[in-house]
Amino acid sequence: MRVASEDGRKLWGNVLFDNRWASVSQDYYAYGWYEFMAKNPVKVKQLYVEDFFRATGSGAWIGNNLYFIMYQNFWGVDMIYYYKYNTDTWEKLAEKSIDNKSFIANETAIAPDGSTVYGDFLNSEGNGDELCIVDYEKMTRTKIGDLRHSYVAMGVTKQGVLYGVATDGNLYKIDTNTAAETYIGSTGKQLKLSDGSFYYQSGEIDQKTNTFYWACVEADKKSTLYTVDLTDASLSLVGDFEGQNMITMLSIPKPAAEDGAPAIAENLTFDFKNGSLTGDVCFDVPTKTFAGDELNGDITYTITDGTDTLAEGKAAAGSKVRQSVTLKGNGNVNFIITLANEAGPSPRLLGSKYVGMDKPKSAQNVTTTIDQNGKVNITWSAPTEGLYGGYMGDIKYNIVRYPEGKIVQEGYAGTSYTETLPSDADKAVYGYGITPVNGGVKGDEVVSNYVAFGNAITPPFYGTFDDASEMALYEIIDGNGDGVTWAWDEPNWSNDKDACATTAKSENADADEWLILPALKVKAGSVYNLSFRVKGTSKWYPQKFEVKYGKSATAAGMTETLLAEETIELSDYEVRKATFTPSEDEELYIGFHDISSKGQQGLKIDDITIGEGISLNAPDSVSNLSVVAAEKGALQATLSFKAPEKNYSGSKLENITKFLIRRSGKVVAEAPSADLVR
Repeated sequence: MRVASEDGRKLWGNVLFDNRWASVSQDYYAYGWYEFMAKNPVKVKQLYVEDFFRATGSGAWIGNNLYFIMYQNFWGVDMIYYYKYNTDTWEKLAEKSIDNKSFIANETAIAPDGSTVYGDFLNSEGNGDELCIVDYEKMTRTKIGDLRHSYVAMGVTKQGVLYGVATDGNLYKIDTNTAAETYIGSTGKQLKLSDGSFYYQSGEIDQKTNTFYWACVEADKKSTLYTVDLTDASLSLVGDFEGQNMITMLSIPKPAAEDGAPAIAENLTFDFKNGSLTGDVCFDVPTKTFAGDELNGDITYTITDGTDTLAEGKAAAGSKVRQSVTLKGNGNVNFIITLANEAGPSPRLLGSKYVGMDKPKSAQNVTTTIDQNGKVNITWSAPTEGLYGGYMGDIKYNIVRYPEGKIVQEGYAGTSYTETLPSDADKAVYGYGITPVNGGVKGDEVVSNYVAFGNAITPPFYGTFDDASEMALYEIIDGNGDGVTWAWDEPNWSNDKDACATTAKSENADADEWLILPALKVKAGSVYNLSFRVKGTSKWYPQKFEVKYGKSATAAGMTETLLAEETIELSDYEVRKATFTPSEDEELYIGFHDISSKGQQGLKIDDITIGEGISLNAPDSVSNLSVVAAEKGALQATLSFKAPEKNYSGSKLENITKFLIRRSGKVVAEAPSADLVR
């Protein structure tokens, strides 16, 4: 084996292993894109690190885009992901799951045109190798032919000849038209483990010198950088990897420009005034070539946003350029300046600028108050800056009333707003959303606190707890003052994924928590039916509660018992029902009282329903109710039932004027009357 000269060639690759990671912590993995010099010892240096930056299915670096496939098998389940990164900014441009094993490659190599990618890819069943051309941008793959070997290192010479080192340790020349493999020689390396597997590794040919670099990992896990002689497969040692590194996607960085091309443009600045989409891009043309010689003659320049060409022109070496450009819309723009002469293009100069009206930050301290006369006052603090450092003009606001979602103002100036709610409406909750608008660019909405206002509610009443805003409708009393009381519980496993009202575990005191409904306007002699769902946690954490009512929304005002104290030991919801008949027309309050012992897990209440008051002379309920859905999925149903013969008090019923059919509490149909003659 020969020792290669220390040419110091810069190489890049994806590091999948470094034996020094374990010294940081057992779970530390710095997967990512690294650079290293081709000299002994080989020391890798981080360029970009991310948890899932693992090209275990190989990939390609084309232009300023890096594509790769990550493949892993967890407990028999294949996980295959496609990634695309911009190597100028390391912005992740794409990440998606794919279910096609045929995009997993053992190794790839890029042709001299800089865009054609050859590779040793798995077949669709994952049990064979195929030579293919892959387009990672379009995610298409063209099969050339079957391969007899699996390859750990591949490269293409400047003449377009494909070579590869296979898992048997031999070097082969591979025909890019037929996939025929021609034996060149043995490298003398044992790559396969006893079970036939092999470690991640890769190679690439420097097309300037036709030097084949191989980041080799042998079966004993020895990690070494070699060059491979393309005539006889003999190896020359470049150096040992300091971290016993395993590297995929070994890549040869191309020079940023030809020696005679212009050096990179300098002193990039931008001049866009008052949020305009038209402005000036300013830069200096250098006086030197990329190699450092004197730059002469006219230089062409191109300004792009990475996708579209914004402007082109000519300028003399050493001159200052101020070029007007117009963008399509507001947003952050990655400007790219490229100079060129007969020798070729310069390195690209990159610069970012937010152009146009900036997206304003959200309004702060959004607060709603409502006085006893229904006058609403909403106040907020105006944002003073945008999210991206762009232009901020005069901020206007869109105001939405919730929960109905009604727009009450658009383009409103000021940081306070008032309106008066109707005085004859039942009690409801009100909150207001404030959206700042900067020259047509909307910021994120912030919704205020919710406040309840209105008159006593004439039943029916429905407490669904579907939204957190509903909690403002209730009077909540923390009777033991421990700070643990009723609150809204978002959908989760403990409430069967159905939002509800809940208490929490109190460690220091027995529960004394009241959830009191808004005032109900009831009539004397009418019967009212209460229904609700209740659950605890388990028999190991029994919850105790009672339901009371009275004439004020206070603990002392809960003077009458509707449901006596009960212990709940089940983790499944149970329905509880009760009836009450007021002795006079009045406004009353119903309260749910958690009186569990300390250390319990909490009580959950949901779907509180109080039906309309039923006169004792009103018909009793129907019986034998049946609902039959229409055939073939038609959105219809047929209802049948037996009409009652007695009124609610049990006396003989003379007639029925009509039947009301409700769905989810709302009347959806009326049936003709069934006159009863006795």
